[in-house]
Amino acid sequence: MQEAQQLSEAPIGITLEYCREILQKLWHVLAPVAWEGYCKDGRGIIFIDASSYEKNGELGHYAYVGEDGSYFRNTLNSRWPHAGTAEAVSTYDPEHSVVFTFWWGADEQASCIRFDSAHLLAPPLIYEAVRLRPSEFC
Repeated sequence: MQEAQQLSEAPIGITLEYCREILQKLWHVLAPVAWEGYCKDGRGIIFIDASSYEKNGELGHYAYVGEDGSYFRNTLNSRWPHAGTAEAVSTYDPEHSVVFTFWWGADEQASCIRFDSAHLLAPPLIYEAVRLRPSEFC
């Protein structure tokens, strides 16, 4: 299983390896959000505002957007903005993978990546671990 797969073109200077490093570093935060979102709102993505990451090493806002949720229905009119995102959402395995869309700060500067938990705790397992022992992860 490939650990990370680029599903849409990233802005110049943003590599798959760079995104992989961010996801590995923050997996303990993002994977539980993905699993909880999947359980509540069905298949979807984690949208990440990464526009400030290069400046201070911290992500901006991030949120799960699921196909059964109101944001997807009302704001996105029940359509993903890119065909690559739609395909990724329909085919990923939520017990082992998460689909992310990084926004880099300007119009049309977004990239979509499917990240597999190959060498990390799977989303449902890390969700349960964080729920039971939050002080170990926060």
